[in-house]
Amino acid sequence: MSRSPHKKNKNIRLTLSCFLFTCGLLTTTFAQAQDTQKQPTATKPQAATSKTNKVDESPSGTKTLASEKAGKDATPKTKSQYILEFNRSPIVGNSFHLQGGFASARLGFTRPRDWDLNAAKIVIRYQHSPALLANGSNLTVLLNGTSIGSVPLNRKDAEVGQALFNVPPKLIGDYNEVTIVARQLNSQNGCTAPNDPTLWTQVLPDSKILFDFQPQSIPLNFSNYPYPFFDRLSLNPNQINYLLPSEVSTTWLTAASRYQSSIGRMADFRSVETKLVKSITQVQPNQRLVIIGTPTEQPTLATLKLPMSATGSKFLDGNQNPLPDNVGVLMLSTVGKDKVPVLVASGNGPEGVKKAVQFLVQPDARKIGTEQVILVDKVSSVSTPEARQWPRFLPEKNSFKLSDIKTLVLKGQLESFEDVTVRGSSAPPVEINFHALPDDRFTRGSSMNLIYSYGPQINPRTSSVEVLLDKTFI
Repeated sequence: MSRSPHKKNKNIRLTLSCFLFTCGLLTTTFAQAQDTQKQPTATKPQAATSKTNKVDESPSGTKTLASEKAGKDATPKTKSQYILEFNRSPIVGNSFHLQGGFASARLGFTRPRDWDLNAAKIVIRYQHSPALLANGSNLTVLLNGTSIGSVPLNRKDAEVGQALFNVPPKLIGDYNEVTIVARQLNSQNGCTAPNDPTLWTQVLPDSKILFDFQPQSIPLNFSNYPYPFFDRLSLNPNQINYLLPSEVSTTWLTAASRYQSSIGRMADFRSVETKLVKSITQVQPNQRLVIIGTPTEQPTLATLKLPMSATGSKFLDGNQNPLPDNVGVLMLSTVGKDKVPVLVASGNGPEGVKKAVQFLVQPDARKIGTEQVILVDKVSSVSTPEARQWPRFLPEKNSFKLSDIKTLVLKGQLESFEDVTVRGSSAPPVEINFHALPDDRFTRGSSMNLIYSYGPQINPRTSSVEVLLDKTFI
């Protein structure tokens, strides 16, 4: 591609559409730690329910048994149930529409780190065309590539059907994918046209996944950071509370803003709810607490059970001497009967507080953190990147490969574009986002060399590959 720096910002989406007469329609999405309030459909997600008569409700959408008592762990050991509805994912919309003789759709979800999963079920609510033959049409559900059951498509007059599939807990990992496959026939002789409009099945948005789990204790160790203060696998927004100091200073504002910015970078597309509190009694059981400031600025530190307590207004070393003002102190602890995790970034002086927060926001530095206490006496300086070196944007050179484009994947890592295989008579498009720098301007003469291959059973006379740029056929 040819381009020159200019004043025009342009995000370009390249779409490759394949029409191949084999099998399958794949639609990919991930319902992550993203709990949007505005749903794409009028159907609202139901609050999670428990099968017992007496429950305690929490704002996280989970209900726990009131008969269970909280133990000494950082998380109470209670039996809970969580309901994840399909309409939490924006790609579902009003329904998953499966069109064609052999069609499929995919929905991704994660399992939070503090879940000890006991059982899981998938409830599929669906409608299908009345023209389908019951003895040749069925709906199959797979989890992470393993079939967990199928049902015949034998409803009359497009009635709504419901199917319940039990999921073995061992099949569920940190990152999971539900695949729904529909085999649809409307002719007894097997000569079904793949593009026949009467070949359709809809998976309704109120379909859901039910999890029965028991919260696990949270290990308080910096080797797990940013967990438990930020969980990439959470199905709900991560909730972080900042304890306000006795007097808000420039040092506190600088340190708190740096830490919040680092959380935002880690969250990326995930939701994060942040709140300022004046007292630790305002923190809810499903939330996290961050305390930034010196013992003088945060007198609450004297009331907490910390691995390194402050004597008076100073932290002491092993020889009972006050730590230097430029040494940062990082600690992990819990507060309250619900064992809410607490992160303390402190020091005997403003410089120490800045170093403690800087240690957390630098990825290379926080990787070496272990145990519940870290003393930060030195933080390495980070070189400023070049003005036009933006991650996840187009490379600076005029000619580049798709593998040179880094894309953020669900696991929070940047990965290069790799080979993608699509199948089916109406294969899903392969979308590649071209994020141009703000001052990029594309000139005439740009070109793309597409390298592709296809299976030996593909009929080249009736199959094609289309390339679209911002939905414009090129």
